[in-house]
Amino acid sequence: MGVAAHSPPNFEAAHRAFGTPQGPVETHAFEPLALNNKVNGIMNMVFAYGGAMIFPEMMAEMKRPMDFWKGMVLAQALIFSAYLLYGAFIYAFQGQFTLGLAYQGLSIFSWQTHTSFTVIGNALSLVTGLIAAGLYGNIGIS
Repeated sequence: MGVAAHSPPNFEAAHRAFGTPQGPVETHAFEPLALNNKVNGIMNMVFAYGGAMIFPEMMAEMKRPMDFWKGMVLAQALIFSAYLLYGAFIYAFQGQFTLGLAYQGLSIFSWQTHTSFTVIGNALSLVTGLIAAGLYGNIGIS
């Protein structure tokens, strides 16, 4: 977040990903995009909460299923707050040049590839993907 706040967006990556030409950073409450791009954004949000389908399966395997709701509500509140604050912060500094993986939107090349930050970012992406695959595989098998 600190690098994103003190450096310009990665204009080249945004142009390759979205066809956004280089220019000043603009932010909008409602983005003036084509309908297919808006639907793509909505589908990404739906995908982020796709793991909720495992809740009934997790509850079914618990001794006291009603205890699940307390933890789930607290976890969802924490996750929602973290996602909202982080997303708003990055969007405020990168605007229409925001990429799906925030560390790829950094314009300083060394922060994208040659530091432990990217190794950590890629490792976190890999670990969360493996966890999601394991959970979905467990539900698919049962």
